[in-house]
Amino acid sequence: MPLDAAVLVAVVLAAAFGALERIWLLFHLPLFGDEAVVGLMTRQIGQGHVSAFYWGQQYGGVEPYVAALLGQVVAGPIGLNATAALLSGAAAVLVGLVVADITGDRRTGLLAGALAWVWPYALVWNSSRELGFHFATLTLGLGLFYLAVRLSHGHRSPMTLVAFGICAGAGWWSSPEIVYFAVPAGALLVGSWRRWTDGWRVRVDSWPPVLVGAGTVLGALPWLIANVRTGFASLSPASAPTGSTSYAGRLVIFFDKVLPTELGLKTLFAGNWVGGRFVGGLLFCAALVVLGGCIVLGAGALRRGRGGVPLFACAAGVAAFPFLMAADPGAGYWLDGRYGVDLSFLIVALAFSVLVESGAARVRSHRHLGGVAGPGDPSATAPRSAARLVAGIGMAVVAGGAALTAVGAHDASGTPDTSAIAFVSGWHNPNAVIEEVARSMEAAGIRHAYGDYWTSYTLDYVDPALTVSPSPMDPVRSSSIAGAVAGAGRPAWLFFAPGHETAAARAFANPEPGAANYSEGAFLALLARRGVGYKVVNLGVLDAVIPDRPVTLP
Repeated sequence: MPLDAAVLVAVVLAAAFGALERIWLLFHLPLFGDEAVVGLMTRQIGQGHVSAFYWGQQYGGVEPYVAALLGQVVAGPIGLNATAALLSGAAAVLVGLVVADITGDRRTGLLAGALAWVWPYALVWNSSRELGFHFATLTLGLGLFYLAVRLSHGHRSPMTLVAFGICAGAGWWSSPEIVYFAVPAGALLVGSWRRWTDGWRVRVDSWPPVLVGAGTVLGALPWLIANVRTGFASLSPASAPTGSTSYAGRLVIFFDKVLPTELGLKTLFAGNWVGGRFVGGLLFCAALVVLGGCIVLGAGALRRGRGGVPLFACAAGVAAFPFLMAADPGAGYWLDGRYGVDLSFLIVALAFSVLVESGAARVRSHRHLGGVAGPGDPSATAPRSAARLVAGIGMAVVAGGAALTAVGAHDASGTPDTSAIAFVSGWHNPNAVIEEVARSMEAAGIRHAYGDYWTSYTLDYVDPALTVSPSPMDPVRSSSIAGAVAGAGRPAWLFFAPGHETAAARAFANPEPGAANYSEGAFLALLARRGVGYKVVNLGVLDAVIPDRPVTLP
């Protein structure tokens, strides 16, 4: 089979595999609280009530607006979560473009994009969950890096300069995680300063600082407006995500949990080694050697002068990642790998760029040894043999990445089995149990209720006729919903129904049995001590406790 055809077949198969994995997850994973908040935001956006950031915090923007736009085409939880999947597809395309522009090898660019689409499983799983900002930041960050590569190659049209600024500004609005890509983009532009600034003139069409600045302000405008109104609350330490680990502790978590997970070698949630401790640990050691070698080769590319700056920038991005990530107080949460998804894209860009550079070095070595190419000179066939070798290794890496994802999916609880029969069976509405609870609430005349964080916003999103808020002792992201429930007179209180705790926890992806982590029995005991009467209405996997008079939790 011709080389181009083989690469195309590999890319098509990888595209189909990644799409099927995500579709399976979209139709099997129930909605949970963080996603439901984004869903409620999209509903508000559709009604003209906009918010710069994810509710209840001073960061996390852009992505809800993408979700609102997609919701006009595909409504409901499936369309909501498909937003992250589509953005991850755009990110895979961008990383392929980055590699193709750095290396000049389109085949390798295609393979890099294919690997970024199918590997690791942490990426595939997270790209089936709409969490508000991670994938918009990833896409904007890769767009920023790609445009930096273009600028470093001398492509500085006004559109490129403005687009670079927009990616930087909108990326900052989306999340401070944009710094993962700003570091390599900045290194690239500084390293190639003379080239991309050559011939500057004080003219509108060729004055990069003005055009980049204008684009940045435009992209960050919602962030700027919101912060002018709040005294720049986004820059306050109080606005940062909370975490219980220190900087050093988060570094340990990165190397012990996040890195092997983002390499596809540890499972989500349990953090078990794929293939067992011995096999997984052995693969991890091998991956560390390869990754370390790529960083060293990337850093050493500076010896080639400006031509080696893009590869150096990729290495800088990967090397800086753990130290930047550890600065995020929330990054100690490693269970689902959400804080590390950007790393796999940076690794793909570095590894495939190094792969092509190694092939080019092999050609240069052949030519150096062979002198002037002649009919029988090995250096005459060196470029073709190097291209075949690079493509062959690239296809093998894509296949290996897909295999790791399949194994990781098999080992993770509640995700698709590797057998075809298990994969195509059991398709259903993953939110059917939640919808049954909502219907039961309406049938019982319950319109206002308190629950825990995970239950409340999910019910709000699934059924707009309901108004359910976390209790004042739980995380509250919407003061308007909380106010409506508080003013309802006798709101119900929702709890896992006795005997249905496991089913309820699975249906709502919820670790808490009720408001403020009270169980139904503990809440009823509290009412009894206070002499408050009540009635209990069964809603399926949940029970609604309706006190005779309003109550507050201690």
